[in-house]
Amino acid sequence: MDVSHATDPFRAMPTYTGKVAYFRLHGLGELVYYYQDSNSELRRLKELISPYEKYGKDVYVLFNNPSMFMDGI
Repeated sequence: MDVSHATDPFRAMPTYTGKVAYFRLHGLGELVYYYQDSNSELRRLKELISPYEKYGKDVYVLFNNPSMFMDGI
């Protein structure tokens, strides 16, 4: 069915991505769903997902926490 394995790249990389690479961030630390990513973490995220773009995949990242709008900018 070509369904991508959605993971949090800070915890594990997907085992399969198909045409789409889908990442879902929950955050680090004790209050994962109330976490705000630091600028250095966002730079690390770019490093982790860039290879998928280089291989021609459509890359999507869902920030799943209250600071998602600030982190996604």
